[in-house]
Amino acid sequence: MQSEADSKPLKYKTLWISDIHLGSSGAQADELLRFLRQVEAERIFLVGDIIDLWALRRRPHWPRSHMEVVRHLLARAADGVQITYIPGNHDHAMRCYSGQNFGQIRVEQRALHVTADGRRLLIMHGDEFDGIIHKLPWLAHIGDILYDGLRALNRKPAGTSPDKKNLHAKTFSAKAKHRAKKVVHFLSGFENRIAQTCAQARAHGIVCGHSHHAEIRRCGDFLYCNDGDWVESRTALVEHLNGQLELLHWPALETEKGNNTERKSRLLTDAS
Repeated sequence: MQSEADSKPLKYKTLWISDIHLGSSGAQADELLRFLRQVEAERIFLVGDIIDLWALRRRPHWPRSHMEVVRHLLARAADGVQITYIPGNHDHAMRCYSGQNFGQIRVEQRALHVTADGRRLLIMHGDEFDGIIHKLPWLAHIGDILYDGLRALNRKPAGTSPDKKNLHAKTFSAKAKHRAKKVVHFLSGFENRIAQTCAQARAHGIVCGHSHHAEIRRCGDFLYCNDGDWVESRTALVEHLNGQLELLHWPALETEKGNNTERKSRLLTDAS
């Protein structure tokens, strides 16, 4: 099997990652670092909930691996990679720094990206479409605590490995979160709000995080992309040099093919 050190980095035009939740016990920082060392991109978008201020207020948690993720991203920016940080609801306090730089990482409330094939993509965290966050913030915090509790039940004893056949199976906590988000989306008129927001921005589509559910699909006439999370699903959205978009999944186990990334393609050549 090809080792991580010997494998060549996968090269992309653009990389989107979100919902890392550094500062929480759920952040898979070590896995994220392994992934980041295996990919190269001309531009990186951090699409919110990078640092989990909610979790840090409940219980301070900042191991070395979390700091290493920050250092790695700062080093990428110093090497010339254009990195844009779009805060989410868990790192909402960072939104007051919109338009400023932190070690060559640009903070913006939202951004517009033009793909190599000419599509305009609006980039937002996605909590802007979540009615619970804005109308009932106390309920959102309670839901976050419950999610942490459910996620703790997923943990396996040390030394156990996931079944390769079920590598991508969702955990109970992930299923519960996804179902709750679907209800919120329905009540909030999610697809209509996506369409209105894209139309106002004159965009062909939108890239979000927030829901922790990676997908690429159509919302009416517009493209909806979600890059997932790095708490459970370990996914990222990438743009190839020709403008094609793809979801990548980073498994806990290395694949038999000797390449650490297992691709989950979502063909978008007809999504122009």
